[in-house]
Amino acid sequence: MNQLQLFLLLWIVSGLVLFFWLRRRTSTSVGLPLAYFMGMLLIHVPGAAIYLTPGYSYYDPDIVTSGFYLTTYGMLTYVLGVLFMTKISERKALVAAEAKVATSEVVSPRYIGKLARNALFTGLFISLVVMPALGGVATLTSLLSGVTGLTVVGICLGAYGALLQRSPRKLRLWLLAAASLPLITLASSAFIGYGMNSLVVIMSFLLLRTRTGPFRMVVLAVAGYLCLSFFVTYMRDRSDIRNAIWEQNAQYSERFGMIADLFTNFEFFDRHNPNHLKTIDDRLNQNWLVGMAIPYVGTRVDFANGETIIFSFVALVPRAIWPSKPQIGGGGNVVTTYTGIRFDATTSVGAGQVLEFYVNFGRPGVYIGFFLLGMLIKTFDSRAARGLMRHDFRAFLVWLLAGLGFLQAGGNFVEVTTSVVASIASGLMIILLVRRRRPPNPVATLSQA
Repeated sequence: MNQLQLFLLLWIVSGLVLFFWLRRRTSTSVGLPLAYFMGMLLIHVPGAAIYLTPGYSYYDPDIVTSGFYLTTYGMLTYVLGVLFMTKISERKALVAAEAKVATSEVVSPRYIGKLARNALFTGLFISLVVMPALGGVATLTSLLSGVTGLTVVGICLGAYGALLQRSPRKLRLWLLAAASLPLITLASSAFIGYGMNSLVVIMSFLLLRTRTGPFRMVVLAVAGYLCLSFFVTYMRDRSDIRNAIWEQNAQYSERFGMIADLFTNFEFFDRHNPNHLKTIDDRLNQNWLVGMAIPYVGTRVDFANGETIIFSFVALVPRAIWPSKPQIGGGGNVVTTYTGIRFDATTSVGAGQVLEFYVNFGRPGVYIGFFLLGMLIKTFDSRAARGLMRHDFRAFLVWLLAGLGFLQAGGNFVEVTTSVVASIASGLMIILLVRRRRPPNPVATLSQA
């Protein structure tokens, strides 16, 4: 076993440790730490694994592996941070469970289903109708971006209600709704990433609450391979799809026809196909950027010493309040500054947390930063889980919406902080604006539930 294989094995082991640790403590988790881990895995592990192919070297293998090794160390400390914070949360969760049992009643699963449908349709309406109409209003768009997470909240609530009722039929319907999210975002905006991120969160939520035997693990592995195959197929036709949606403003019937063509002309991922490997390297290999920054920072440019992190909070101040606020660049500017790589103006490049932690404080910044990030995500995760367990759906909504803002493994700190704050504001706005309505018989005994 060479060093690259060893580090790939570390990802598998650490992922399994995180999964089973959280699964035994479902009262303290809604799956956010696992979803973030999966997001990091998607943009780092495939891009490293393809370099096990003999003779393949689209990028310099030494640069890719150096970035991957640093990322692996960061994710190991992230898992430690989650595990550490879980132990702190367990006692509070026990108190909450005892309080719930003492009341001897919970909200009816049928009422939970109603809330779930309202949240799902509200989120879809905001993302598919309201957001496109307000595309030119930056402030409103930023605020409402947090509301789009209601689709995830709704499906998680619906699946939770189906599990309470022990209804496989209803659970399959909610799983179908989750699986359709990538296709909906692809048809509406020609982006598949948003829908995939939502699907990862929902699957993380459900994996912690359903049985996971050897057969289901095999099914998940096959599903992962099919998703990778769908990705390379989508990237093959992405330019045509985006041209039809962005330039030609095609009707939805034509859009879904193009999506159907992806399945009729489906390509299964082949590690010996150079086009497939290059597609993975171009879009799912954040290791290269990290590897380029390691020798560049400290020799060609100075470390940022927290500057990009400070700017991520400065970005929260509206320019109407601070007219002289300094111009803050996006992820592409950070990457260019600290790697020397220049990109086309139309290319969107995310810095990612590994890169930003490193360019600010070096390797210690990666280790400490990810440990603290694990604790922070687990805090939001535990708060949302506690709200769900108490059936305090307002708390569940606010903390889960806010937690979704952290799940941008390939984004930069500016995007993360603005998303978290926008999600918190959106959640509080929903609670204030939506009048709480109770059905005629919203509660049931624990045995009935």
